[in-house]
Amino acid sequence: MVFNYHRIGNCQDCFLDQQVYSTDADGLDQQIRIVKRMSDLLHPKEAMDLIARGLPLKRPASLLTFDDGYHDNFSVALPVLEAHGASAFFFLVTDYLDHPFQVSWWDKIAFLTRRCIGKRIQIRELQHQAWSVDERNVNAVITDLLAAYRGPVRDEAGFMRDLESCAGGGIDRAPQRVFMDWTEARALVRRGMGVGVHSHTHPIMSRLDEEGQRRELVHSRARLDQELGIECGALAYPVGTRCAFTETTKRIARELGFRCAFSYAGGANEAGALDPFDIKRVAFPSYAGPARSRSVMSMMRLSGQVWF
Repeated sequence: MVFNYHRIGNCQDCFLDQQVYSTDADGLDQQIRIVKRMSDLLHPKEAMDLIARGLPLKRPASLLTFDDGYHDNFSVALPVLEAHGASAFFFLVTDYLDHPFQVSWWDKIAFLTRRCIGKRIQIRELQHQAWSVDERNVNAVITDLLAAYRGPVRDEAGFMRDLESCAGGGIDRAPQRVFMDWTEARALVRRGMGVGVHSHTHPIMSRLDEEGQRRELVHSRARLDQELGIECGALAYPVGTRCAFTETTKRIARELGFRCAFSYAGGANEAGALDPFDIKRVAFPSYAGPARSRSVMSMMRLSGQVWF
């Protein structure tokens, strides 16, 4: 089982996308205890070797991964991992390492939607949909708009212009740091963590042509290899859902010499039926307590499947 996390902390303290929070420090501590008790917790290098051999496992094994390179992954999650003697893969976006105050597209959508409370949002590309935003439904509207951006929307710039128009302005820089910087990325390597590629700008890869996809992966991998003094052999597709990458994306990753690539759409990785360029990842329910985390882990062990 491969578990994926995003932000770690108290989502109520965040003015950006609160839905990207996985759990807080205590929740992460509890979940690592459960994972270690019910499976072998792998180092990233061990996991890559097992993937290369097709997962010949004697007992259940797990891997922890963190996407995007949030600063709280370094300041909050890393000490919890180290307290357990555990390691994880951190999949980093190189443009965010260059600009750690940058506001990602999902955070921008959440921030702007909250500024539209008391207003009506109309996205021209979504002609038959509109949202009247109030304090009670703002989180549901954010969910809808994020789903639309990831799904049917194709004019991403037009989508943002329409949302900024409703909000009365945009946001390009957060008042406090959101992502790690290169110094912290280097520290991850020194402290025994795995680092992988998560693209240069975190686009939805399936919307790029082949040249654009190749450029994203080549540039981000070259920067990570050079700056961190390592050879990044693992990739996590941005967003990671079934519609976020294609067979072309997988082929490009193979051609560039990646050893494996991770998706994020649920499911089990089974020996004999493993696609090294579609390693499936799952997540504990957001802020799941110990009892629920144990039941989820048990369900996955018994069934080989997972449901979000």
